[in-house]
Amino acid sequence: MTNIAKKSILARLLSRENITVEQTNHHTAFFDVERRILGLPYWKDIGNDLYDLFVGHEIGHALHTPAEGWHESTIQIPGCPRSYVNIVEDIRIEKLVLREFPGLLGAFMRGYQDLLDRDFFGIKDEDVSKLSFMNRLNIFAKARGLVDVKFSKKEQPYVDRAMAVETWEDVMASCRELYAFMKEELEAARKAQEELEKLFKDAGVKPKETIPSKIIITKGNQKPDQAQEPMSEELKEAILNGDVEIE
Repeated sequence: MTNIAKKSILARLLSRENITVEQTNHHTAFFDVERRILGLPYWKDIGNDLYDLFVGHEIGHALHTPAEGWHESTIQIPGCPRSYVNIVEDIRIEKLVLREFPGLLGAFMRGYQDLLDRDFFGIKDEDVSKLSFMNRLNIFAKARGLVDVKFSKKEQPYVDRAMAVETWEDVMASCRELYAFMKEELEAARKAQEELEKLFKDAGVKPKETIPSKIIITKGNQKPDQAQEPMSEELKEAILNGDVEIE
């Protein structure tokens, strides 16, 4: 019996339903809450712990993420990026699945260490303290102490409330708070930028960069051999804050 066949049996046992398990070319594992499909990625040198992490995490969605609530989440919180809901819901479902199946904890810890070793989160050469708040929250929740993540006194209450979610309603409440907080922070940053621009203007100097208003970026027809311009930190932040949408 192949490894994927074994994991398919494990997934059905844990989910207590005859879900479909497929191997796909996706970047990572996923669970389709409507069609009840668990997708596992084709990766080289993937071990049992990482497979068990993927299966355990996605089974958490199978057992606890409501399909209707998931698809209406961004309608309930207009403007809130789907990534916010995904981060907080991941916190909840991992907590619940590990509470129900505590034997998975070792696989989760080793699996996330494997992902960190593969630089799955893209932080190997980054100063984690300089990442966006939502990025730090995601890494903090998933790494479980494997990465030293710091938060300011202003941020910590939002972290505590996100980590305490138990129900889908808790997730929605936390995301409303997080989105309002991030909008407030962005508005403060924009105000500071405007004041800085005024100072530059008064001094007869043109500033190099500004904080973007909300825009939509679509994928261009870039040639494979064409050098890609690095994404600026301001653009990364705007995307994570929901002020830039990628199509």
